Amino acid sequence: MPAPEQLPERLALVKNLGGIDSTAFDRWPVDVRYVDHLPWDVRHEAGVDACNRLWLRTVGDIPEVPGRAEAAMTLATDLLMYEPVLFPTHVSWIEAWDNKRLGTFSIDHVLWFHRSTSPGEWLSVEQVSPIADRGRGFSQMVVRNSDRRIVASVAQGVLLLDTAAK
Repeated sequence: MPAPEQLPERLALVKNLGGIDSTAFDRWPVDVRYVDHLPWDVRHEAGVDACNRLWLRTVGDIPEVPGRAEAAMTLATDLLMYEPVLFPTHVSWIEAWDNKRLGTFSIDHVLWFHRSTSPGEWLSVEQVSPIADRGRGFSQMVVRNSDRRIVASVAQGVLLLDTAAK
């Protein structure tokens, strides 16, 4: 897997996308670097694997309080969990982000913390969505530290609502 410093920042990539208001990403406290493919460049065809690898880390000042790394990881992982659910669909990431065709909503978000991390540490992520059907999706994530040791496991149910339906 390439090092995160060798990959472009998500914020810079999103700023170059047309057709969306990217100002919301200015406030993201997370730096994300995609390894396999960008969620907005996935070719929405039958048979596309609903998986991706990426790097993430928190950015900015995080107060010195107990549980700060866990809280930061909870937010960071929640922001990205719906992306692989969309890969095999015919709905683009941009349509989902701006709720033009589909709204994506977290039903639940569960984390199991196995080891400690530090805010700002690069973490490698493998995410997969084994199923998306009838307006619901499920996504799983394994988070590893720089030693490739698992630090967290994540699972999330995603509700997919057709925003064009009346």
